[in-house]
Amino acid sequence: MSQSRPTEHKIKALSKDVVNKIAAGEVIQRPVNAIKELLENCLDAGATNITVSYHQGGLKTIIITDNGHGISLEDLDIVCRRHTTSKLNTFEDLKEISTFGFRGEALASISQVAHVTITSKTQEQQCAYKAEYTNGELNIDTATNQPIKPTPIAGLRGTSIRVEDLFFNIGARRSGFNNHAEESRRIIDVVSKYAVHSAGVSITLRKQSDTKTDVHTPLSQSITDNIRTVYGAKLAKELLSLEHENKQLDYKITAHFTNPNYHEKKSYFILFINKRLVEHKGLKKALSSIYDGYVPKGTHPFIFVSLTINPKSLDVNVHPTKEEVIFLRDEEIVSEIKEMVAVKVAGSDSSRVFFARATTTLRDKVDVASVSKPSSSSNDAPIAKQNTMDAFLTPKKKTREESSSSPIHDDDITPPPSLKKRRVAHFQLSEQDQKCVNEIKQEIYDGANEKLTNIFRKSKYVGFVTAELSLIQFQETLYAVDMRNVSSALMYQLCFEKFANIKKIKLSEPLDVQIMIEASIKLGDVREDQIQEEGAQLAKELEKRADMLNRYFSVEIKDGMLVAVPQLLENYVPPMHRIPELLNQISLTLRDEESDQGCFQSIGIFVAMFSCTCREWELAERDLETESSQSSSQHEEAKTTVRLSGAHGYSQQRLSWTIQHVVFPALRSVFLPPGDFEADKSVQELVQTDELYKMFERC
Repeated sequence: MSQSRPTEHKIKALSKDVVNKIAAGEVIQRPVNAIKELLENCLDAGATNITVSYHQGGLKTIIITDNGHGISLEDLDIVCRRHTTSKLNTFEDLKEISTFGFRGEALASISQVAHVTITSKTQEQQCAYKAEYTNGELNIDTATNQPIKPTPIAGLRGTSIRVEDLFFNIGARRSGFNNHAEESRRIIDVVSKYAVHSAGVSITLRKQSDTKTDVHTPLSQSITDNIRTVYGAKLAKELLSLEHENKQLDYKITAHFTNPNYHEKKSYFILFINKRLVEHKGLKKALSSIYDGYVPKGTHPFIFVSLTINPKSLDVNVHPTKEEVIFLRDEEIVSEIKEMVAVKVAGSDSSRVFFARATTTLRDKVDVASVSKPSSSSNDAPIAKQNTMDAFLTPKKKTREESSSSPIHDDDITPPPSLKKRRVAHFQLSEQDQKCVNEIKQEIYDGANEKLTNIFRKSKYVGFVTAELSLIQFQETLYAVDMRNVSSALMYQLCFEKFANIKKIKLSEPLDVQIMIEASIKLGDVREDQIQEEGAQLAKELEKRADMLNRYFSVEIKDGMLVAVPQLLENYVPPMHRIPELLNQISLTLRDEESDQGCFQSIGIFVAMFSCTCREWELAERDLETESSQSSSQHEEAKTTVRLSGAHGYSQQRLSWTIQHVVFPALRSVFLPPGDFEADKSVQELVQTDELYKMFERC
């Protein structure tokens, strides 16, 4: 006897409302998806000026305004209906699609999960029209039960779309977005990428009711200018570029990527294919792998790629949010791109030698009163008496008397010279400048890691491992310290603690600012015939702000000549070969940075980078015997670097002495380690010392 099938198990067609909401949930997964779709609509409309504002991470309000061709009055009735589009007529049109949108799902999906208001005006219309939508249709007049037709309103050509209460009718999803800061970060990330790619379009992003912009790119900038504006002059300074067309594989590429000198803990891989921001795992993996032998583990380069591929070879309809694409012969294209980028990166790696060579133009130009040992008061007495790792590693045989003292003796090496100090007047800051500096200092205090601060205050110096790595001990734990990152953060803090009262190192022979800038520019992606013009323009920027640089940062420039550089730490001489890069980076900041606080922060960063301890490849003395496996040309290059290092180059012994007796005491006494130092492994726990003792006992 057959049983009837339970009613609840019968297959039935879903209602149109449920279908639309499911589809909306696939396309608009979070606020950033809505902004991305609307931003692409603006670009499809030919806009040259786009403004985006948002509130509560985009959940409460999103407003996007453009000056594109607008939406006609006739189209406003159906613009939010699903699968209404001006981009497609037949399925075959997908084969040659070149616009961002094509499925007619963006506005439809947004209106299913939010309240949408559209105000738009075309060139032909006498006025703008405003309409409100819910569930893909015009709002209904409750009195007449009829759609409320668009109403005329004053407005400029273009479109403004207001999205309110996103996911108001999907409580489970909306309740999952508790972290507005995280949603804001995602929005800034995506808009930044479109702002970089959209050369010739001004894109502005800000939080609602906030005068400060999160992103802003001027109208007439190139992609490289946009990278500098959005991601900073420091990154832009290290960019390499590639342009190539392969007619056989039917693609063109424009790429901008950093040289091996640049690396950050955050990964930036920006890929546009046919002007669409997408992901391609194969290309990302291929290009990222190029840097494995150049940048430290756990850090990443910046890579921007814009590919133009024949639309017939591209399938963009493989992902609900169009984030992924597939294209024909992708393995061949990826392989060729990887090879070209690898050649560029490998070629630029030789530019690292420049910094050591530049010292030859600076030798004997530091005004030195005498070469003498620092007074004992300048050292941290308790730490100086501690046995360090160097005592066990030094090959020099010591007598009984010698072994009772510090393992690295002042007689063994030449300590940093006692510099001729000049009294620096404490300049009175304007109210606005004082406010900016106070805010920067407050950021430093607020961002300090209490745990790491306690570790540095009570730690003991163990030893020098490499130029970038030293060991310290806190209680029974051994820590590895990235001296490059840590000393840079220390110098940045000292720059603002001593703001407008920084001591100077006077150069006995002034340096031509323009020549120094041009020397630095030559390492970048600037045509040979443009170097002199660019150098002259940037030198003028420094000359115009010379008084501010001298008063606040002790970078003294007179009549186009560099007279003095800052000395942030007593008894410490910065690596002078970095002067060209310092001047170039400061001049770019003065040219591009609009806000005073941003300007001060950027200059502080560059002064800190100038002042921080040397990296391995910057050392004046290198063990050439370890490089015997190099080719003869590479070997000669290394010898030349050593020979031209100059009187004030850092040897390994001098750097080791400086870190132990000058830098480390400052870290113990005044340094406030930033909160991200644990995450990026600038300070990394290695081992418990009692475990080491057990291991030694077994051995």
